[in-house]
Amino acid sequence: MRAGSLESLFDLSAALPSSTEQTISRTDGLRASRNPYHVCTGPTVSMRREIFRAVGGVDPGVLRGEDTEFAYRLAAHGVVFVPDMAAQAVHLGLPAQRRDPQRAVRVVAPYLAHRVPLRRDLRRDRGRHWLVPYVEVVLHVDGPEERVREAVGAALDGSLGDVVVTLVAPWSKLSGDRRPVLDDPLFDLRLLREHFAHDERVRFADEVSATPAPIPFRYTGPVSVPLGRDTLERMIRVMQDDRSGMLAVALGDDGEATLQRTEALGRARLLGADDVTASIEATHGVRHGDRPEFWPAGPTPPAPAKVPASPKAAAHGREPARPAVQRAPGQELGQEHGREQRGPGQEQRPRQEKQREQRRGEGKRQEGRDSLLGRLRTALRN
Repeated sequence: MRAGSLESLFDLSAALPSSTEQTISRTDGLRASRNPYHVCTGPTVSMRREIFRAVGGVDPGVLRGEDTEFAYRLAAHGVVFVPDMAAQAVHLGLPAQRRDPQRAVRVVAPYLAHRVPLRRDLRRDRGRHWLVPYVEVVLHVDGPEERVREAVGAALDGSLGDVVVTLVAPWSKLSGDRRPVLDDPLFDLRLLREHFAHDERVRFADEVSATPAPIPFRYTGPVSVPLGRDTLERMIRVMQDDRSGMLAVALGDDGEATLQRTEALGRARLLGADDVTASIEATHGVRHGDRPEFWPAGPTPPAPAKVPASPKAAAHGREPARPAVQRAPGQELGQEHGREQRGPGQEQRPRQEKQREQRRGEGKRQEGRDSLLGRLRTALRN
């Protein structure tokens, strides 16, 4: 700066200290910060031009919190935030957070809720779809159609709602030309694409992209092992505990499932690493887990109760005898389960009684009709 110092340009006697400086000091120069992009404010950040362009620059559609949203994309790209405590800046006028804290927080919430998935506190509305998903689930289409559909359904029906599925297969081979459908050599692939063509949560790719940014996590696993309802939540919780960059879960004969932090993938790209996993191990750390921890077995149904056998029956290897049915004097065998055995005469008596009741009912109805006709005749004569 040509003037040499801020004091020569501004009267700083009444200036208020920035909370950013306090955060930097409290987190050991951001080394202990879980999300250092939070302290990035627009007027006090600098970077190379290629980094600015690589992440897309500042989004003009974000009217409030645009610096935080931009810094989040920088973090997903893999950049490191290095504070320079010797640098100085002055904000002219009081920030909106100091003038009207409640309205300032409310106005920024919807912008960050849609674009910064790590702000889980802003995504509490159930059943919502968000602009940037929380997890990308990558599935390679290398199994029967039914198995792939089951794996996609499990991913979309889990406890995390903000998920997008990427199906990896040679989709570019599917042309739009009319052709015999039943004899199509790509019949299964074409059918699978049509199943999910109109689901905005399912994407199609010939190969996996280098990074899912700005989505913060990427899961990759075999279609033979569908995700459990809370598998993703369990995996993310483990990674968030120690800020590791990757979690690898052994699935036995089915191979391996991995969850990668996009920030760690971006860092490996910036470093030009040939071995991405080794780079993540060096910068963020890699954790390993076993299947039962993230795909817990369901509750075991109780075993059916068994009737204890008598010692004598057990000795001869026979089933225990059923208890004899107690019958009242005169009760026949057919009455055991609420049925009555009738003799020849008993079968006819209920029928005769029913016929007599029907005849009595018809007689009463006839009397009613006669009485009505009599009244009509009397009324006509008068």
